[in-house]
Amino acid sequence: MPTEEGLDLIRAFARRLGLFLDPAYTGKAMLGLSGEAAKGRWRKSDNVLFIHTGGIFSLFPRRHELIP
Repeated sequence: MPTEEGLDLIRAFARRLGLFLDPAYTGKAMLGLSGEAAKGRWRKSDNVLFIHTGGIFSLFPRRHELIP
């Protein structure tokens, strides 16, 4: 089950970047990545690669949670 924090992140990515993250896997992975970045795990000069593997089909059943 996605958390409200995760749903907020998914909404923000969609609005700001046009990047759709699913609430099952990709959204949770990005939430973890952004949390690590916020903790200072990497320097600004580091390259970090996030591979978006799909998951678009899990967006549709949760659309009522994603569109406030």
